Amino acid sequence: PLSVGNLQLAEGSLKIQPNPAHDVAQITVTRELLGANLKVMDMEGRSLLEKVVNAPTFKLETDKLSAGIYLLQVNTTYGKITRRLVIAR
Repeated sequence: PLSVGNLQLAEGSLKIQPNPAHDVAQITVTRELLGANLKVMDMEGRSLLEKVVNAPTFKLETDKLSAGIYLLQVNTTYGKITRRLVIAR
């Protein structure tokens, strides 16, 4: 049997749509990421927004972010997933 310690995060565990985004991005996660900490960071690693993932699909308001490239990072007990988020105006 597969134990929790051996669980690998699948490539499709975190999806961002649309990407590039304008004012709102829809984030979709798998069950393993529920309860995880989500962070939006600039390319220098500064945290701009943090929230707990409490639903499998939710909207991320991006209207306060300047146009550019950001990192969306989700930290869980299983590991870390980082995706690129592009904001276009």
